[in-house]
Amino acid sequence: MIKSPKLNIIIISFLLLSSYMGCTSSDDVEMKNDEFCLVLSCNKNGIPFIKKGYCLNTGNVAFNDQKNTDTYYDWLPSNLISPDLIKNPSNTNIWKIESLGNLHIAKAIRKLGKLHITWIIELSHTGTLFRAYVQLFNSGKKALTIDWYPVWLAGWDEPTSEKSILKYWEALSYQPKSRNIQSDSPIELHSRVYSSDNHDKTGSVPFWKVMNQSRSLYFSLSWSGGWKTDIYENTGRVNVSVKLPPEETQLILQPGESIEGPKLYIFSNDDTNLMQSRSHWLDQRKRWADNLFNMPNNNYPLIYNHWYSVRFNLSSRFLRNQLNAIMPYNFDFFVVDAGWYNSVGDWTPNHQKFRPGEFENALQMVKKKGIKVGIWTCPWLVEVENDNFPSEVDEPHYYRKFMNAYALDLAGSNFEKILTEHISSLKKQFDIDWWKYDQELFGDSSRQGKMRNIIALERSLTNVRQSFPDLSIENCMSGGRMINEFTDQISQIHWIRDGGSTGLKHARSNIREALGALQFLHPSKVQRWTNRPDEINIKDKELLKMYCRSAMIGVWGISADMNRINDSQREVILSEIDNYRKMNRLKSDLLYDIIYPARSNDIAGIIYYDQEKNNAAVLLFRWDKSGIVYSNLKIELLEDATYKIISIDTEDELITSGKDLNSNGLEFRIDEGQLSALYFLEKIK
Repeated sequence: MIKSPKLNIIIISFLLLSSYMGCTSSDDVEMKNDEFCLVLSCNKNGIPFIKKGYCLNTGNVAFNDQKNTDTYYDWLPSNLISPDLIKNPSNTNIWKIESLGNLHIAKAIRKLGKLHITWIIELSHTGTLFRAYVQLFNSGKKALTIDWYPVWLAGWDEPTSEKSILKYWEALSYQPKSRNIQSDSPIELHSRVYSSDNHDKTGSVPFWKVMNQSRSLYFSLSWSGGWKTDIYENTGRVNVSVKLPPEETQLILQPGESIEGPKLYIFSNDDTNLMQSRSHWLDQRKRWADNLFNMPNNNYPLIYNHWYSVRFNLSSRFLRNQLNAIMPYNFDFFVVDAGWYNSVGDWTPNHQKFRPGEFENALQMVKKKGIKVGIWTCPWLVEVENDNFPSEVDEPHYYRKFMNAYALDLAGSNFEKILTEHISSLKKQFDIDWWKYDQELFGDSSRQGKMRNIIALERSLTNVRQSFPDLSIENCMSGGRMINEFTDQISQIHWIRDGGSTGLKHARSNIREALGALQFLHPSKVQRWTNRPDEINIKDKELLKMYCRSAMIGVWGISADMNRINDSQREVILSEIDNYRKMNRLKSDLLYDIIYPARSNDIAGIIYYDQEKNNAAVLLFRWDKSGIVYSNLKIELLEDATYKIISIDTEDELITSGKDLNSNGLEFRIDEGQLSALYFLEKIK
């Protein structure tokens, strides 16, 4: 793994640094670990805020925020604000700090009449990543309507000569977008219902980055529901406001009740090398998740799943046929997708497809072959017969036509217990190592409101994660519709997008989506598929090779009737599996350059490095040019070392120096008729 980087944060100016280090108010409170310090204060209106963050080793300021203008109206709906508090604000610093487990926790509480608001900042014992969120408590005797819910507000100074850029990613397509941050053009990022859904074609995933020439601030939101972020520039400050809008809150806070809002993760880095900066961000997020949850390590399995081959038409005969055909491929996981059960809610083998014990025996045969077993369920849905709705079904009824099932009332039932017992039953009956959870489950309205249902879902998934630390969890949710910091922490992998086609069209989709998602997700989390490779004419060997490689960018899965694959097709696939295994040895160090596809690009692809820069892999795809394609790529290796470059496709070898690779780059070639190219670089001295 990458060691925790020493954060070298931007020095805005010597004068500014001196004034901050020398003139910190005696009322300020510091929260720090061995690398990073957050200075916490309150503004003139009594609003707690993060005054600045700086690196302990160098004193370099990461960000600063004077927060002289924010009021309670920026943080809460107006109906919750006490007029007396507005007339007589208190700017007494109310931050209190404690340590709990692997976290330093700072809290600041203000009483606004019968409503108490608590600002919370958490910093791990190592690293520079921290998270911020808000808790509300109703101390009165009447229910309070919370029209919208605050996540966090901040305004960071930026050097006057440098304007900041916002980078974000579209939901489901993962296409990267960049926009200049301007005062006259506020930028809104959002998603409805789920944390990453684009049914209105404007949604984005809850990951974004604010950067200029000197520094970057990375953001990720731990929340599985809808959200909204406004980003704009104001008098030399980049303002970021994150909240749940009314349609995604739907909250009535009962007397004596407290509720905790979404958590915003913030990471600052001034490494101008994009590859290194992204690596630090991904690594610190992974370490934070490891501290929260005891779970299996990230790896790069080869996965079998039947879905895009037979979908719901899974049968006993099909399973038996796969058992006889899968061995040459050395799969790590065999995942049984939808179609194996009696009905949604009756999670026992379909008695019309399997004789008693037949399904269980098939899974045991898979395990005897050294392959781990996975299973698909959607336990938040249940089939209903003759309109006889159980009390745990939500109202108004949310019907998922694709599953012929209705959503449960997650917050109004003991869903945490229901889900934990569900997983326990799956493990006991089928001895599963992998659980794939799936399907949309929230309508636009419900008994409890969206915010409560999201909290109930996340608590239930958290309990599963903690109760079954050896279980590998796959986050699907209708193909990438719930990817956020929370689901990323509790899952080993994401099914980032549905797509049942095959061949060139799906290969290019794989490439675009994986290269986009890798800009904010760990490579071991990005799952892509080779569907029904038997349908590709073996005379088009280059297409089959490209299609396999398009799914090797992150984690590779194959969905097929393996008996339909002929000897020639199998030979290509097995060769690419060997390449996949070799390439995987480089991925966990999180050092990679992305060549994202665009219309003007001749190629797309990725360059993976190991931490010591002794080895690299270059995976390229023909994109928007016919004929012979040449591309000169800078390869960041050790200048005083010598490397052997091996072309997997031509078996040619070249010896060159790291200095030449760094200075002049290397010309890679994709011949006419060739659709992809793979090279391995090895240090020889």
